[in-house]
Amino acid sequence: MRMQSMVWTTEPGVIWNEGDCLGLRRDSTYWQIENCKDTTKFAAACQNVADARIWRITGPLSSSEQAEKACNQLGRGMIFSIPATAFEIVLLLEALKSSTNNQIQRVLLNAEALVL
Repeated sequence: MRMQSMVWTTEPGVIWNEGDCLGLRRDSTYWQIENCKDTTKFAAACQNVADARIWRITGPLSSSEQAEKACNQLGRGMIFSIPATAFEIVLLLEALKSSTNNQIQRVLLNAEALVL
């Protein structure tokens, strides 16, 4: 049970189809499979390349393709990313929950970073 709390994945039994996006919601206990075309209340998860502890949330996206550019606009070294550790997930959730834009309920994660 303790190990499960350190590993984040989608909810058991959820199928990830081609074209789906990976997201995280404010009240999540799992990563969420999201419809990439439905960007309602969506922002991008951005991480600082020099300090993995720094996470920021973009403003609302009008499409999932905007995520990388939106992260770059947050400042030097900010990239569209995905948490690599349980600690990074906690930091990202804190950034999401402290976002001043209450319309942002979920963030898009860079699932392409998972592909080797």
